[in-house]
Amino acid sequence: MRKRSRYASLCFLPLLVLLSAAVEGNELPLFRIGVVVDGPWSIDRETGSAVFEEEILKLTRGEFDVRMAEETLVGDDTVEGIERALDRLLADPQIDLIIAGGVIASHVAGQRKGLSKPVVAPLVIDAEVQGISLQGQVSGVENLCYISSPVDVKGDLEVFREIVSFERIGLLYAGSIGDAVPELVEHALNQVRELGLEGVPVPVGVGGKEIVKRLPDDVEAVFVGL
Repeated sequence: MRKRSRYASLCFLPLLVLLSAAVEGNELPLFRIGVVVDGPWSIDRETGSAVFEEEILKLTRGEFDVRMAEETLVGDDTVEGIERALDRLLADPQIDLIIAGGVIASHVAGQRKGLSKPVVAPLVIDAEVQGISLQGQVSGVENLCYISSPVDVKGDLEVFREIVSFERIGLLYAGSIGDAVPELVEHALNQVRELGLEGVPVPVGVGGKEIVKRLPDDVEAVFVGL
């Protein structure tokens, strides 16, 4: 997460440079950043949006006067809830730039074509699978900057099978992400099938005990996916 948060900071820096010409009257160019996250868990100090905020403030110190919005908008882990939060930030005249700080939030932002202000989506899993525009090394969509890090499920499983033999594997993924972006789950299962294995999709929440209870007794191995 730390490495990805630094990449996200570097992603939006060019946007600040381009926008700085329009900001006058301050010793440093002032930018106000709004954040929308998938759900309450995304605000965690060690693993959530706070990490991105920390890296952004470190990276811009002395060059820009960056102020994070007092309120991080929290979706309800659904596309509809995050759409509403994103619309609110896009309409807010006090916000100059938006961070879609979650897998679902990044997906929702990536589907937008008419963004009225810069949006950074640092948690796109696989742009091609998710149907998010990619033209060369950029999105090709005005005001959209994102980071995509595809998960090589097939390659990981090939290495896994060198360590232990199995034919039936449980694929763990966040239920909310599976509901919002089902194509990611299906893509992962297709990669399992390409190896001649049987993949068992196991949607879970955030509790460790729940995960154990949801695992079928006949799975021989477990892959932690999305």
